[in-house]
Amino acid sequence: MKVTISFENDCYEDGFDGEVFLLRNGVENVHDLLNFYTEAARVAGFIDVDRVGYATSKGAQTWSSF
Repeated sequence: MKVTISFENDCYEDGFDGEVFLLRNGVENVHDLLNFYTEAARVAGFIDVDRVGYATSKGAQTWSSF
């Protein structure tokens, strides 16, 4: 699967205008997706993000490997 994430910056909020596009090919499972989300969050400026996770409706949790 190919996943694309984009971030748009506004000079009034971020200090500059611009866009960042991230593209990842080969996302085959939920761990690949969570790792990509973690990387994307850091690129967007959320440098303190260590891991990204999700919880199922039954309460099981899965986290990225960072």
